[in-house]
Amino acid sequence: MDSAVYAHVSRREIYPRHRTRTRKDGSPVCKHLRKNAAKDPDWKKHADKLRELFGCGCPIYARVLITHPITKEILKEHNGVLKGITTKQGAEELVESWFVDCISGRPKDAGKTVAEAVAYYTKEREDEIKRKAQHRYIGSEKDALESMRKYHDVLGPLVPFLKENHNVVSLRAVKTEMLSAYVLQRPGRKKKIDGVLVAAPKTELGLQKDQEFITSFFQRCVDLDWIDKTPAAALKTITVTKKSFVPLTPTERQKIIDIIPSVFSRSSAMMSAFVRLQNDTGMRLREIALARVEDLNGSGMWLTTMKGAEHKRIYHELKPQTIAALHATRTRSKDYYFWTGNSTLKTLVEDWGAKYRKLFKAAGIEEGRRSHFFRKTLGTGLRTAGRTEDAQVALGHSSTQHTEKSYITTTKEDFEVMNAAKQKLWEVEARELGKMVGE
Repeated sequence: MDSAVYAHVSRREIYPRHRTRTRKDGSPVCKHLRKNAAKDPDWKKHADKLRELFGCGCPIYARVLITHPITKEILKEHNGVLKGITTKQGAEELVESWFVDCISGRPKDAGKTVAEAVAYYTKEREDEIKRKAQHRYIGSEKDALESMRKYHDVLGPLVPFLKENHNVVSLRAVKTEMLSAYVLQRPGRKKKIDGVLVAAPKTELGLQKDQEFITSFFQRCVDLDWIDKTPAAALKTITVTKKSFVPLTPTERQKIIDIIPSVFSRSSAMMSAFVRLQNDTGMRLREIALARVEDLNGSGMWLTTMKGAEHKRIYHELKPQTIAALHATRTRSKDYYFWTGNSTLKTLVEDWGAKYRKLFKAAGIEEGRRSHFFRKTLGTGLRTAGRTEDAQVALGHSSTQHTEKSYITTTKEDFEVMNAAKQKLWEVEARELGKMVGE
């Protein structure tokens, strides 16, 4: 008899996961937990003890493992929620159908191909981005879709890579080691060396971001029931080596401002206003480029963060010289100081980025330090002069942890404070030693 007709249920658990969220009056939404809460003040901790109680509408989960009794080959494995199942009977019938499929030797559905899954996922993401673009503070749908480029760049080449290197077309046939090989062979940005464009090795941060895109894609495939588990879950974590940075000194920043007229003779007023505004506020280049004429208010300006789902409005006090520079510049349009409103935001940022590179080179600022260093410099300066929370508010971060991790570095003042504390410690130790000798 064909061994395909044999099957053994190694694991079979069906249980509800009762929701612990509460109503306005503090009582549980789940009727079983609500009944239990009346006599058990620690009902949240004991929610797992009610796994035998069904019929409350809470999600039903299953842990099922069906194996071949001799070869131990896994014929079916499921560990998670049973989507669309609301009753215990429905869950048991579904699990029983899996077992019947295994003992009958019924061939598995080939399922989605990698190409079909990638096409569906990118279309889904594109529709979501278009929808969100309608509610953004600024920017067209075309600007929003620029963010889709990364999805196509990472997931597009995955399809031919799997087919050509591993002869894999089916989504279910993708293995972790295949994804690991794909991530590590990803090319970096192209640089011109001796007049020839050469792909540089991918940076740690670049590899990490690519892996995040791949992980997100396969997790969505699991959510859609195209695969039972994601092969990306076992990918080795790529850690990025944190590089310390040296903030721009007051002298360097002033030199950058002073050299503007000689580098940009025709647009020195606008460039001066732009650099001064970023120096005072530490906002990102895109956020400065989108500064609105109407947002100059008294001795400061309202600026909007343009990263993440939440666009925060932050009011920054400005130096008198910066306000004077803004008044002196000829605005690019009636609404914006530095943007015509016609180009895409990507083009706008690239244009100002090129200006900064030219300016920093003329000012003798070492390569690798860029406009973002105004942001890092302000973050470090505010922490030194006040609190980390001040830097967090100024930079528009959601937590001080992110501010401390990426935008604050150890300064000379920090070392002075630390060494002064050491001196006091040594004095205390010396006095203690003196007492011992006297005794």
